[in-house]
Amino acid sequence: MEQKTHCREGIIQKIEGEYVYVLMQISSACAGCHAKSVCIPSQTKNELLKIKNSENFSFSEGEKVIIEMEQKLGGKALRIGYLYPLIILATLMILVYKITSHELLAAFASFAGVIGYYFFLYLFNRKKKIDRQFVFSVRKMATDY
Repeated sequence: MEQKTHCREGIIQKIEGEYVYVLMQISSACAGCHAKSVCIPSQTKNELLKIKNSENFSFSEGEKVIIEMEQKLGGKALRIGYLYPLIILATLMILVYKITSHELLAAFASFAGVIGYYFFLYLFNRKKKIDRQFVFSVRKMATDY
């Protein structure tokens, strides 16, 4: 069974040994809207990714490429970054409020729990244990002749 991948377009910025640095433009849904200049100044940002050239393609700076990531990893990133902190926030808010009947204490406890969660992720990821799970690959764009 073939693995589904999520692909984005990028531009090679720099090449260092077996690594390529690819500039990827991330834009929100507003970026394609005809009224974006009226309501929001800009909803795009650039992200520089360091990607190992595991396929040993020969790239040149300024070349357009395709960046790939397994689709299942996108869901995992959303769970780690958004879902788990939301569950911690809501659970602590409800539990502390039920126990103490003090709203401010419940709010502080829930925020402290989320801060603790992100601090744990930071400590756990110091040896890049989480980063190694999210692998990007880069390949040449198909050219039409």
